[in-house]
Amino acid sequence: MTTTTKRPYQPLTGPISADAAHAEPPARRAFPEESLPADLGRPKNETAKPVTIRIDAVFEGYAIAVSFEGNLTQLPGAIERLRAAGATPTAQPAQQWSYTPDGLPICPRHGAPMKKRSKQGDEWYSHVVTDSKGDDVYCRGYKGKDSPGYEC
Repeated sequence: MTTTTKRPYQPLTGPISADAAHAEPPARRAFPEESLPADLGRPKNETAKPVTIRIDAVFEGYAIAVSFEGNLTQLPGAIERLRAAGATPTAQPAQQWSYTPDGLPICPRHGAPMKKRSKQGDEWYSHVVTDSKGDDVYCRGYKGKDSPGYEC
């Protein structure tokens, strides 16, 4: 008959690292090696995941798109190298909406207060502008097919 000696329970004094878990002698492990994930206890660093990064810029008057495989920690260096080569960003800052004292939005392109409109359960804000043909068209304050007056 074989007797097994049980070890007394020893609580952990703090978190254990993956390296410490893998360094534990097999005889002392509470779980077999196969059950330990390779990244046990290692912090998840989202910026280290490989991604395709695309940077839109203007270089010597030409619009360019530079794409590379890397991680987000490499982005500042890539931008600095593009600037050093003379490229400038093409991204425009987001539109800033202003509002009237009544709370109505003001079109960022035309500076006109917009009216609330509704049709078939849908609601939106727009204002009327006159196009080059002399027709009245609506602008919703952004470029799009449902905002033909934005370009006027």
